[in-house]
This record gives sequence, structure tokens and C-alpha cells, in this order.
Amino acid sequence: MTFWLLPLTLQLVLQSIVLAVVSVPFAKPVGFKEGVLLLQWWDWVDRRWPFTTCVAYVFAGSRWAPDDGAIWFHEVDVHVKQYEDLAVLSDIIALGVYLSTGSWVTALVIWATGGPLWLLPNYLTALRYNQAGKALGWRIWERLCRMSEHERSAYAQEGLYKRNGGA
Repeated sequence: MTFWLLPLTLQLVLQSIVLAVVSVPFAKPVGFKEGVLLLQWWDWVDRRWPFTTCVAYVFAGSRWAPDDGAIWFHEVDVHVKQYEDLAVLSDIIALGVYLSTGSWVTALVIWATGGPLWLLPNYLTALRYNQAGKALGWRIWERLCRMSEHERSAYAQEGLYKRNGGA
């Protein structure tokens, strides 16, 4: 979490609160780390979805995941910054829409959805890298997640980080 950006990323805080409430059937809150809410998958979820994820300021995964430096870098240092960038972009676009149209409702919707929701089209792009008919069950979701553009960008940033001396 980039604390100086907080006034410009307030929508991510609101989205994180909603996510924390909605995720109760899937994960339990276990604390905070660097301004990010930590959730631990319930055992039944962990068996079906053994991956970590970070959406807005909410990190979810197994009990050991927050202590793994590589996972933390990928999920928090990369994805949270992606969400923050999109949130700031939504601020600018919402302001432009309001100033040009006077529609505060449209501007509010644009502002409120800025962040993770703007990444949803990436999953449609991921379908182009996979023949969806061949993947069944959870495998298609795994492929969608791993081949989405924001994930591929995160993998590339991880590689640069490691090549430049990161852990």
C-alpha cells in the first residue's frame, strides 16, 4: 500500500471492505501487514484453490503465504500498485467526465469501480491464449488467472526484480 496515495485511492479502501465481508465464507481474517488485510483460506477452499490472490488491499492465501517474500512481492508489491494506478486513473477520468458532462452519477460510478474491476477484461484476453473447450473445471480458472495480462505483467516485473538483485 502506498500511503501517500491513499487520498487518491479511497475507492480501493471501500472495495476492500466489501471484499472482506463477501469473503467470509471462503477465508478468515488473520491480521494486517503493510496496510493490507490478510485473509487465510478455509481448509476446504485451500484444497480446491491452492493459490494466493490480492484484490485491492486484501491478500488471501494459505497460512504461510504472507511470509513468502516472492509471493508477497508478486501479490502486494506488484498487484496492489497496479490497482492503485487504475484507481488514480479512474479519479482523473471521473473528474473529466464530471467537468465535461456535469453527470456526477456517471463520474461516481467510474470513480467507484476504478481498480480491480477494471482488470476484468484481462480475463477475456486470457481466453485467447487457451482453447477454452479443452479446459474443464478449475483448470479453466487457473488458466484465466495465470494468462491474464496483469498476471503476465506481474511475472515480468518479478523477473526484473530478481535479475536486479531482489530476493
